[in-house]
Amino acid sequence: KPAEATLIVRAHEEDGHVDVEVADDGRGICLDRVRRTAALRGVTGVDDLAAADVARLVLLPGFSTSDTVGQVSGRGVGLDAVRHTVEQAGGRVEIDTEPGRGCTVRLRLPAPEVHAR
Repeated sequence: KPAEATLIVRAHEEDGHVDVEVADDGRGICLDRVRRTAALRGVTGVDDLAAADVARLVLLPGFSTSDTVGQVSGRGVGLDAVRHTVEQAGGRVEIDTEPGRGCTVRLRLPAPEVHAR
C-alpha cells in the first residue's frame, strides 16, 4: 500500500437520515479476490453476483481477503462491526469500489430526534 492516501469524509442530513460517506483514493476492492475468498468460504453463486453485491461480501462476519493478520487488520472484524452497529441503529451500509481508483463506504442512519425545550 502507498505510504500516503487521500480520505474524504462527508456527512449530511436528508429525509430524516444522516448520511456519512468515507472515500479513499486507494486501489479499491479486488472483486475477483473477494469472489474467490467467498467461494472458498462456501458462499454459493458468487460468480453471478453484481459488482455491488460482491463488494458487500466484505461486510460478512470474519470475512478477510488478507493473507496475513496484523494488529489492526486481516481478521475480518472491522467492517462487520461497523455493519452490525449501523444495522442495530436502524441504518444500512453501502460500499462502492472502482478497482484502481478507490473505495467509498456510505453509512445511512436514522437522524436523532431533536426535542425543543
